[in-house]
Amino acid sequence: MPNYGDPQYWDQRYKEQEGTIFDWLEDYEAIEPLLDDIFQKRQDYSETDLTWRENLRILNLGCGNSILPEEMYDKGYKNIYNIDISHVVIEQMAKRNAINRPETLCVDGSYMSISYGTPENRVLHYKRPHLKFTVSTFEIAPEGKKSQDAVHYVYVCKKQEGAEEQCAINWAQVQQQIKKEECDDLLEDSDQDEEESKKDISDSSKLE
Repeated sequence: MPNYGDPQYWDQRYKEQEGTIFDWLEDYEAIEPLLDDIFQKRQDYSETDLTWRENLRILNLGCGNSILPEEMYDKGYKNIYNIDISHVVIEQMAKRNAINRPETLCVDGSYMSISYGTPENRVLHYKRPHLKFTVSTFEIAPEGKKSQDAVHYVYVCKKQEGAEEQCAINWAQVQQQIKKEECDDLLEDSDQDEEESKKDISDSSKLE
């Protein structure tokens, strides 16, 4: 199985796929109504005068080679910050947008997450002790798919006052907890592999 946490894996993958684009979950058209619903609470919001979009700072975390930030830029969101584990894809996107969208790629901003992960498995991460977010959850059902397994979940996290102080106080504790969870996951995977190996040996013996 590919090591998705390894930057070298993604660097090599994007080198091999240079010139292509891929949206993992949703495109701008799918999330545009949701963005409007979120941002209409702003004092400068207007349905007709869209210059307020230029004042937003938006973080696209794990941007890959998706055209989502380009579509948003063309719709007036000029202050988009994209980051990715792969420097190769960032360079590719910067080159792709150098002329028409020169301000697209930077690092910093606000936070929205789109995932297959259900709220039961995701919200707890946004409410760890070092974070001070209000978390809103939305669902997008891909067109033509009725199964709950096909639903994409959108998590909108709004940072609250005192977030920096809370992070400074609790981050060391959270780091230890995350490391423990990773070790527990590795042990669980190892136990599962051992059980599967025993089953394969048992099935082979039966055939003999």
